[in-house]
Amino acid sequence: MSHCLVTGHLTTKSDVYSYGVVLLELLTGRRVVDKSRSNGGKSLVEWARPLLRDQKKLYSIIDCRLEGQFPMKGAMKVAMLAFKCLSPHPNARPTMSDVVKVLEPLQDFDDVFIGPFVYVAVSENGNKHKI
Repeated sequence: MSHCLVTGHLTTKSDVYSYGVVLLELLTGRRVVDKSRSNGGKSLVEWARPLLRDQKKLYSIIDCRLEGQFPMKGAMKVAMLAFKCLSPHPNARPTMSDVVKVLEPLQDFDDVFIGPFVYVAVSENGNKHKI
């Protein structure tokens, strides 16, 4: 059980954990609490955290609505960061300054996208056309 749940005290390490949850939501496109999900009663973190370290498994949990339009190397870096932030051991979690150091270079990340780019244009009459 986490220190926060036992004591009711928030710490900078609990903030880092929360940020890891946000990263996980961004990667998977899923909410932490989703009653419609049938994953055997596991939370999003319990379900996804073990998959974050393996590129093949990671690809299977990344939000399919991204349609492959993301750099896989960047996704792996974010996944590893989320994995560290979500450590059940608070002292193993990075500091927020370490989190920023990992994320800052990713904003200019130049990598090959893993899928074809599809742009949907809407004509004046409302019909959609893939370009």
